[in-house]
Amino acid sequence: MSVLKSVVLSAALIIGATAVHAKSYEKDVFRNQTLGIELPKPDGWRYVSAAEAYEEAQIMEEMGYKGAIASFQIPLVSMLKVGERPDELTPSLKVYALPYGPGCSIGCFDHARVLAAVLKVHRDSAHAFELVTEPVEVMVSGASASYGSYKHAMMSASGEMLDVQASVWVIPSDHYFLLAAGAATAASKAGTVADVERIVSAIKIRRAEDVQ
Repeated sequence: MSVLKSVVLSAALIIGATAVHAKSYEKDVFRNQTLGIELPKPDGWRYVSAAEAYEEAQIMEEMGYKGAIASFQIPLVSMLKVGERPDELTPSLKVYALPYGPGCSIGCFDHARVLAAVLKVHRDSAHAFELVTEPVEVMVSGASASYGSYKHAMMSASGEMLDVQASVWVIPSDHYFLLAAGAATAASKAGTVADVERIVSAIKIRRAEDVQ
């Protein structure tokens, strides 16, 4: 499967927000020694289990996002901000680690092109899609990456239509790349998509030049 196709399939899983369960948490840092990455989990956020992530894919399928279950992949890490009510939609973040694919490495990887493909999937799948930020080059953990953002509408469990703000990053590393996506409802009292952006800006990736 091509890099672009695998990204497009994964993109179906990162649209929208997630219901939360109230609980308080201490400061934490997610680390994966194999990939050499770490990112903070701020106070007031919790990790999302694989079972919860799959349940979300099922809900998305029911909402009309065809292929959400068939293309389901477990995120490297998924977290969300704790709200006041169990059914409240709050800021959430998912990070996927994906391979470049046969014959490709960081040298031939076009992160801007991949992000454009991801945003196209969202445009074709999301209701009332509106592009806010065209793909732009940003720096994440000291290296070039791509970022874009958009708005769309989704229906809550109560049947209310909510305006959702979403941000997407494509972040290359030596032997893989990260696909990070965050979302928050515009009316959420718990926080905004800016909460997600602060977490992504703090991601640290250990690259070959960092290993002595």
